[in-house]
Amino acid sequence: MPLLSIRNLKINYGPKEVLHNISFALEPGEILGLIGESGSGKSTLLRAIIGELSSSGAITDGTMEYKNRDLINISEEELRRLLGPEISILFQDSKNAMCQIRKIRDLLYEAMNAHLTISFTDAMNRAKRLMVKIGLTDTDRILHSYPFELSGGMNQRVGLVMAMLLQPSLLLADEPTSALDVTLQKQVIKEIQLMQQTYHMAVIFATHNIALARQITDKILVLKDGELIEQGNTKDVLRNPQRAYTKDLIEAVPHLRRAND
Repeated sequence: MPLLSIRNLKINYGPKEVLHNISFALEPGEILGLIGESGSGKSTLLRAIIGELSSSGAITDGTMEYKNRDLINISEEELRRLLGPEISILFQDSKNAMCQIRKIRDLLYEAMNAHLTISFTDAMNRAKRLMVKIGLTDTDRILHSYPFELSGGMNQRVGLVMAMLLQPSLLLADEPTSALDVTLQKQVIKEIQLMQQTYHMAVIFATHNIALARQITDKILVLKDGELIEQGNTKDVLRNPQRAYTKDLIEAVPHLRRAND
């Protein structure tokens, strides 16, 4: 049984349809790349999964199931119980997703306390173990800092820790490296891979960077203007793309182009 199954999904913003008949299945432990330029519908799809479309956004057709549970008609209470322990999200800019006037320790504790009966001390010990696992060894300084006191790369890694605290089965990573330099991109990619391998979770990794997708994903979906252009095993799609748009994405990355020659 797929972990996540989406069939013929359509989403509108007002009268305009922005996602058109999107269908795919995600297996447990699989890393799926969601590839496309800005405006292709990547973030809209991820936000639909967690029930966070804007007030003008609406699912107009199709089905969306997580572990055989209907995510479209789910109650708000049941969805709250899923978000964190089952499905978690790593945003493009974790710093802006955090409350700037609360310390990291308080934000992490709140994320755990919303779903677990846990003492503050036990919560911090859990957070520290996870931080050390991805290489954040200066745990006390980070925990006592406010988000605005940390660098963008550090905030992104704290965001990953927050997303992984409850060991979800599915991580949605929404352009998590786009605001980082190349060195930090590689670091965050390795840390996501480590978390995926440690907890055997599935990942949907949304990015406009097809070279990054090649490094981390098992399968890819290529989106253009809200339409699913191509999907399949990552290596197969990159070696033998069937659609001109996918070929253009590959041609835009010199080392991918050479690898296919």
